[in-house]
Amino acid sequence: MIAGTDSNIFFDVRDNSAGQNVHLWDGGVEGTTSTTATSGTFSITRTAGTVSGYIDGNLIFSESRSADINAVGLVLENNSGSNDNIAVTFSNFSITADSVTATPETASAALLIGVAALFGAYRGKKPQAGRPAK
Repeated sequence: MIAGTDSNIFFDVRDNSAGQNVHLWDGGVEGTTSTTATSGTFSITRTAGTVSGYIDGNLIFSESRSADINAVGLVLENNSGSNDNIAVTFSNFSITADSVTATPETASAALLIGVAALFGAYRGKKPQAGRPAK
């Protein structure tokens, strides 16, 4: 997941709550592609002003995004109504930029939001962006 200073978000998603598929979430479902795969490698790239989401190197969806990126996240989420198995492995994670700045406050907030998202997934509720699940 990436988020920009313009408050836009960009998630790669594997889902089976509406038929098994991969898609991109940017506030709406984009680039839905049916699949029977239960594993794969997601990636998000931004080149110039274009952000693209991929599964196993295959493009899911691209769109123009010129705002600075101010958040990067890794999320495991199981939404209410979905019967997906819950498992994830995060590996070979990298960020490439001219500079990357992190502050303890930002890191702590991201960790708390991530924990809240996992707790919300465990309880079967989807947290809203930036707000822990209730």
